[in-house]
Amino acid sequence: MAFVKGMAMGEPDKNLALNFFKAAIGFLDRLAKDRNAEGNEAVHELIHFIHNDFGEGDVPKDIPTRDMILNEIEHLKGEREHFIRNFP
Repeated sequence: MAFVKGMAMGEPDKNLALNFFKAAIGFLDRLAKDRNAEGNEAVHELIHFIHNDFGEGDVPKDIPTRDMILNEIEHLKGEREHFIRNFP
């Protein structure tokens, strides 16, 4: 939340941001490798919510959980690279 607050105020902490991306990508990577996650409805709903821009998008619900996780990992990696290149 501190990272988001810093971004909203135009004063992001670079180390905090990089730690956020590392933690989020690491979590999703472990989730993608967890065989129990694929068939878990709660995991599917959570990942769909995240992948669907926190409920604001139009991502279909029938996308496999692992596919959404892997897509979200790539999205976060891209956001991290964009952040690094354009750090204020």
